[in-house]
Amino acid sequence: MAETTRNIVESNIDAIVYRKFFSGRQGIFVDVGAAGPDFLSISALFRRKGWRVIAVEPNPSFCELHRSAGNEVLQYACSYHDEDNVEFTVVDVHGSDYMGGNISYESFSSLGINNEFSKLKQDLDTKKIRVNVRRLDTLLQQSSP
Repeated sequence: MAETTRNIVESNIDAIVYRKFFSGRQGIFVDVGAAGPDFLSISALFRRKGWRVIAVEPNPSFCELHRSAGNEVLQYACSYHDEDNVEFTVVDVHGSDYMGGNISYESFSSLGINNEFSKLKQDLDTKKIRVNVRRLDTLLQQSSP
């Protein structure tokens, strides 16, 4: 399966979904919490298949990677309301090895970390940044062609 050799995704879910529901079609893929444009990216396969991919990602580091790759990215966190200047926690797992690659901020970063999750790994570094938050329907209206 050539699609999965260029982009490792957990359990090949990207290829399974594409093959089962969208094979031979094109459309718009909205990737909320997109993280990086390649490793562990569910939308990378759809992008390669010619789909318009709208990456929604609040972490400025990931947004820059998308912009550098020429990808469409909306720098927002998604929530149930629209608000500017909201606290967002960026969690650094220090390039932990995962599925043959290194992850940094993908796993725990969020608008709020559940205490149960924060207990799973004690050596995490966190920093607070300010992000703008939008409802998904607000972002989709903004991104209409």
